[in-house]
Amino acid sequence: MDGGPPKALMIVSALALILAVIGTIVGDMAGYPPEGLSRASANTALLAIGWHMIMGSSDG
Repeated sequence: MDGGPPKALMIVSALALILAVIGTIVGDMAGYPPEGLSRASANTALLAIGWHMIMGSSDG
């Protein structure tokens, strides 16, 4: 993977955000409320930002 762990975390964050939007439309999915998925999306994005800030960019 080109971007390493931050890119992977951003992909997971985007997936959680999409699931939160779908969950808002259809209701709770597998017992998880949409708010939980939205919070997971934000937390995962913050992890990616923190990882990038601590470990630095791989672009050189």
